[in-house]
Amino acid sequence: MPSKLTKSTEFGYRELSDKPSESELSEYYEEKYYQEGARSYEVEYSSDELEYIQNKIDQKFLILNDFIDIVPKNSKRFLDVGCGEGFVLRHSKDLGFSVKGIDFSEYGVQKHNPSVFKNFLKGNIFELLDIEIKNSCKYDVVWLENVLEHVLDPVSLMNSIHKIIDEKGILVITVPNDFSFIQDYLIKNNLIDEEYWIASPDHISYFNSSNIERFLNLNGWSIEELTGDFPIEWYLMNESSNYNKNKHVGKNAHLSRISIENLIARQDPILVRDVWTSLAKVGATRNITMFLSRNNKSPG
Repeated sequence: MPSKLTKSTEFGYRELSDKPSESELSEYYEEKYYQEGARSYEVEYSSDELEYIQNKIDQKFLILNDFIDIVPKNSKRFLDVGCGEGFVLRHSKDLGFSVKGIDFSEYGVQKHNPSVFKNFLKGNIFELLDIEIKNSCKYDVVWLENVLEHVLDPVSLMNSIHKIIDEKGILVITVPNDFSFIQDYLIKNNLIDEEYWIASPDHISYFNSSNIERFLNLNGWSIEELTGDFPIEWYLMNESSNYNKNKHVGKNAHLSRISIENLIARQDPILVRDVWTSLAKVGATRNITMFLSRNNKSPG
């Protein structure tokens, strides 16, 4: 059973019982999130980690190409909401998209992808999206990677995106697969001591492969395709690699995951796509990425 740290919402996903305020979130992200390297083990990425980042981008764009003809691309508009370090922003620009990235902090883009800094806007993503709406901006692709779980009002965010995406546009969302059947198994079999995926204050909402489709459908979106990543939580079923109970093996688990993903990525791209799509549909991956089109339902 989920702990009292979270509660169920009317849309089926879970959220923190005690949400932070908007000012608390702003301070947390600005002062800690990137500058203290909270997103990764290292502020500087190794060559293997950079290969992994690019592999995951390539795999997602392979699927995106099924829905948006990205050749030629110079007429296509791409918005990266919560663009972080700017890797996707740079990749889409290199492909020829007309790109824009928005985020609360410029630190990640400046450090890792300064070539797209001129395509970046800093600020509150809700306020920046409101400006896009007022200016009647429309995008062929909106990218929302590991953002939805961070915002205080996911429904409002989805409504805003619905207003700026082209009628035939594609929304790409990635979220952690939390309160999954794997995590439930780990808890019931005493393989972990806590719901480690509850990460207050920055992770506010908790989605998984079972509950997110209802949330999306009720807010004007239909899932066209899924993909995922390596199910690193499998390591928790082995005492010697259980990084929850043995913190000192955590980095090795991370590096092993990187090596496995990179090795798989060097195989046939279509077969690799099938691997991650199948695992995502089962609900076994640590993160899930969805490719969404607008449906006929009114958002919210």
